[in-house]
This record gives sequence, structure tokens and C-alpha cells, in this order.
Amino acid sequence: MKKGLGIGLLIMLLAGGVWYFVQKQEDDIVQQVEADYMQEGIIRAYDRSDAQRLSESLGQYMQYVLLIDDEERFQEQVQILNNHFLVARGSDVYIKWELGEKTATNAWIDDIRISETLMKAGKQFNEPTYSKLASRIETTLLKRQRINGKIVDFYDWDLQQATDVLHLNYLEPSALKRLKVLDFAKERVVQAKREGPFTAELYFANQDESKWADDKVVNMIDQVLIERLRVGVTGESDASFRSFISKELKNGKVYARYDRLTATPTMKDESSSVYALLVPLLNGEERSFVLKRLREIETTNAKETHVFDVLNKAVILKEFE
Repeated sequence: MKKGLGIGLLIMLLAGGVWYFVQKQEDDIVQQVEADYMQEGIIRAYDRSDAQRLSESLGQYMQYVLLIDDEERFQEQVQILNNHFLVARGSDVYIKWELGEKTATNAWIDDIRISETLMKAGKQFNEPTYSKLASRIETTLLKRQRINGKIVDFYDWDLQQATDVLHLNYLEPSALKRLKVLDFAKERVVQAKREGPFTAELYFANQDESKWADDKVVNMIDQVLIERLRVGVTGESDASFRSFISKELKNGKVYARYDRLTATPTMKDESSSVYALLVPLLNGEERSFVLKRLREIETTNAKETHVFDVLNKAVILKEFE
């Protein structure tokens, strides 16, 4: 009898191990990232020896493994965060924007992406240490990375000085609402300079002035993110931007860069991230068209494709398909 129980238990353990192995290995994006971009657990921007190792990539991967409910991998990335990117300065804590011994700067967007993901993971995995770490990161951001209450992009911890510039495309509506700085973001996007369907990307806190990132060209990743911000903080989309996107989709493509004055493409390249970021703004046939085009764009060449594009595409396809 005891022998039978022992054999049964062994079978159950083996079956459980096989199930766990399959679950751990089955996700294509996880396999791609870990085989092509990851080195000693840290994600590189490209499959190149000189590629940057960015907190942006870490945060994006944390978002993805949270989305697929992979608790073990999420925990592994939190360990990478703690061991390599997170820096404590007294009661403050920040995340290096790039891995390097001399890096002493953090970026609002990268810290917020990670803290927001930690907050969600704290609830999803019932792990209070994630939520506590997120709170520490955000407390530091609100303390250090504002000028007269105005959010800015970066803080240099060696110089003990914040930059005075903010990229509007670095603001994420859900985090802004939670941190009670939604009104600031609304003012910035509503009052920003315009040129046809496009919105000026930069805000300078000291001058209280909106400026363009480039004199002639706009990057559509930035423009789509600003439109997402606009919708998130005002509840309304911009009619001229929506009309422009609809026209481009009818013509078959949205390009990566456009002339700011003429709204014509300056290059014939498309971007998987542009399409991915557009999806939540669209409905019906337009959304279906963009999802189809997104699936068609090749993102498997890790020597040429930034992991940013791989993970933007992966998250959207997982959420909307």
C-alpha cells in the first residue's frame, strides 16, 4: 500500500514538473527576449556586445511577464532591479536610466513605468514588498523631480539638480491620476504649441514654455503617446490628429516620421511601436487594420530591432487579441 502511494506521489510530482516546464517555456516572446536580448539576466537594447542596458527595457519586460502572470520571472526581474539598477541615497531611492558605474541619473518615465508595474504586481501576486518599493520610488520622484510643482524628465544625483525640461510623451495618465498630478498634465497638453495634427513635445518648466523637439520633423511614436496622454487627461481625442491618422490608414500606412509643416512622410519606414501604441486609440476596421499590419512587421532580428519595439508589439497583441 505504501509502495503504491509512493509511486502515485512520484507520478504527480513528475507531472507537475513537466507542466511547470512547459508553462515556463511556452511563451514565444519570453523565449525571444531571453535568448536574443538577455545576458546574465539583464536585457540589452539589441543583440550586440555594445548595446545599452536600460531601465526602460527592464520595465517593459516586467510589464509583459506581469501580463502573462509569470510570477517567477517577475520576481527575477525585481531582483535585477534591486541588484543592478536601484540606488538608495539616504531615504531617497531612484532607478538608473542606464546600467553603468558612472550613471547617476534617473528618468521620470522609466521610474514610473516600473513603479506602476510594481503596484499592480503587489496586488496580483499578493506581495506587499512590491507595493512598498513602488511607493518609495514615487515618493522620491515627487520630492526631487519637480520644479515649482512642475514635473521634469531627469534628476542628476551627483549634481543634485533636476533638468527643467519635460517630454509630454513621457507622461502616463493612470500614474498621473494616482499621484494627483493630472491637472498639471492636462494644462501642458492643452496649452502646448500645435502645427496641424501635431503637438509640440517639450515643456520647459523655468520658462513655462512649450517647444518642438525638432525644427522640421516629428517622430510618430512621440505624437501617438501625446495623443494617448490627451485622451487620458481630457477624455477627448484631438479631431485633427484623428483625421490625419484616418487619412494615413486609408492610404495604407502610418510612417515613422513626418514633416511638421506639410504632414508628409520624411521617410518610408514604418514602426511597429507606432502601430502598437495606436491600437488603444482606434476602433472597428481601423483597429483591425493596424493589428494586422502590426503582426506583419518583422521584429525577430535582434541585431537590428530594438527590444522596445519587440515588447510594445508583444504587450498590445496580448491585450487585444
